[in-house]
Amino acid sequence: MKNTRDIQEFLANPRDYNKLYLGYKNLTEAECTELFVILENNTTLTYLDLDSNQIGAKGAEALAKALHGNTTLMELNLDSNQIGAKGAEALAKALHGNTTLTELNLALNKIGDSGAAALAKALHSNTTLTNLGLSLNKIGDEGAAALAEGLHGNTALTELDLAYNQIEVDGAAALANGLHGNTTLTKLFLYNNLIGGIAALTTALASTKLKELSLGADVDAFLSNAQDAHEKVSKEVIEVLKPHIHPLTLDVMVVGYIGHLLDMQSELAGDAPLDDALQE
Repeated sequence: MKNTRDIQEFLANPRDYNKLYLGYKNLTEAECTELFVILENNTTLTYLDLDSNQIGAKGAEALAKALHGNTTLMELNLDSNQIGAKGAEALAKALHGNTTLTELNLALNKIGDSGAAALAKALHSNTTLTNLGLSLNKIGDEGAAALAEGLHGNTALTELDLAYNQIEVDGAAALANGLHGNTTLTKLFLYNNLIGGIAALTTALASTKLKELSLGADVDAFLSNAQDAHEKVSKEVIEVLKPHIHPLTLDVMVVGYIGHLLDMQSELAGDAPLDDALQE
């Protein structure tokens, strides 16, 4: 069979490998069958890269079966493998019981809303996955809302990539609300979706634990400009009120006026801290 030399070498001495790179080889499910069987009981492999192959839904199902028994694999890259919603659902079931996988990349697999919903359910029970890549998967508001529910009680995931999907403002708002019950997610990528209502979204995200929010270059510029506008107006207000209001009362009023953008300034714009803004 074509392009299977690396697989054959691994199968001959599986204990000699802790990382296996099989990307861009056009491998099908049939060509990976024995690999997945061995993987179930393998105790050395920690990284498996199958980027840009053709394992499809059946291959994902076979791989999911291996993940049920595997106790060492930590990173799995399945970018561009045509696994679809069924493949994502199979992998989601494996995640319910898997306790070692920390990074899973399922970008460009057309998993859609139903695939995202299945993975969201897995997030309820999984306690080890920290990085989940779901970009370019035709996920819309329904899938985003499901993921929001999964994130609400999740205590492990720190990074979620949902770039290049079809999420609109309702889906983004659902994610924001879900994050209010989450204490671990620090990076969320939503650029190149269909999100509007940016001001409302940033308000919803203000009190979450996010340290990095990427909505795209145009939106990031909007946020920075919006914060600058808030600071400009607030300084004008300070000058007007200074002669009439006690300084401590004034500080409280200004903080409330500037609002969520100053609360998130270090994450969203990197501008001067609140104390500096008030002292100028």
